[in-house]
Formats: sequence, structure tokens, C-alpha cells
Amino acid sequence: MPFTGAKPIVFFMTKTRFALGSGALLSAGLLASGQALAAEGEELVLRTPQAAISARVTADAITGPTFQLFHSPSAIRGRAYDRVVNLAISEEEVTGIVGSLPVRMRLERQGSEATLRGTFAGRYIQLAWGPEKLTGTLGRCGYDLRFVNGAYAGERACGGLIETPVSLEIPEALAREGDLQVASALALVLGL
Repeated sequence: MPFTGAKPIVFFMTKTRFALGSGALLSAGLLASGQALAAEGEELVLRTPQAAISARVTADAITGPTFQLFHSPSAIRGRAYDRVVNLAISEEEVTGIVGSLPVRMRLERQGSEATLRGTFAGRYIQLAWGPEKLTGTLGRCGYDLRFVNGAYAGERACGGLIETPVSLEIPEALAREGDLQVASALALVLGL
């Protein structure tokens, strides 16, 4: 199946409610709380003082200038930042490779928050997120973002350089896919 045309797109988050099955605790929490979601736009966007990264999320693909990925409930495959991505998604774990580097991440849930721990592209990852905040470390970058005005916003520190403002917008199309899909996409956007 060929990739669709990639173009940078900006999306906005609104308050929306949806009902989901039991397999996606955090995603259901995000949807039910009406936070961190895009209603009509379906793009995942990270903005920093230095760059803006965006990717369109559909039922089976994540595409943009730096992403050409196909996703299913059990896998994400393709390219991100010119690296091969081959991730297998099980009930509580993501394994595989990004480039030639290993990925092994485990998801833990507590209430409406989830924490992802492990190795992503050979780097340490510990990322916690929920309807009110997203914090943690991905490789050499640390994030401290709060949900404000329809997006996660705050600062990040990469290699000793503090960047502010930083914002992250998660589309509804991705949140509906489940916690490990969200976790994998966040690791790809924030961690490479």
C-alpha cells in the first residue's frame, strides 16, 4: 500500500466525548475528559522555539514531512526522521527497532495516567502522561508540559538547553487507537 502525500498540517484540540472499550484506559480517560484532543483536525504537532513537527494521523497511517508510518493495533512500521521503524505492540509492551537501535517499552497505568518506561532507539525513556500533564525523559530531553488551552504546553530541556514555550497536540484519531499507540507515537515525535 503506497504512502499518501505528506504535508505539514496544524491541528487544534477541542473538548469532545467518546465511549471506548476497556482496552484503552488512558486514551478513554483523555477522550472522556475532553482534553488533549483534536475534533476535526487529525494532526500530531510538536512545537518548540526551534522547530515545528507535524504528522497527519489516519486510521492506518501517520504521515508528514518526517513521518511515513503505517499503524495497526499490533504494529507501527515505516520511516521516521529517515530511520526505519518496526515496532510490535502487545497488550502492555512495545518492542522492535528504530534505525538499528532497540526498542523495549512497557506501559503501566494508574488511574487516568500512564507511564511508559524502557528503551527507545537505544535511549532511556520514562514518560508519564494523562489529562492534566505530560512529564518525563526521552533520551537527552526532559519534558514538563501541562494541559492548558487545548494543548500540552511548558518546557523541555535537551542537553542542558531549556526551551520554552514547547507545545504538543495529540489528535483524537491517535487517542482512539489506545495507550500503546499513543505512547509509541509520542516516543517517535519527542524522542528522536
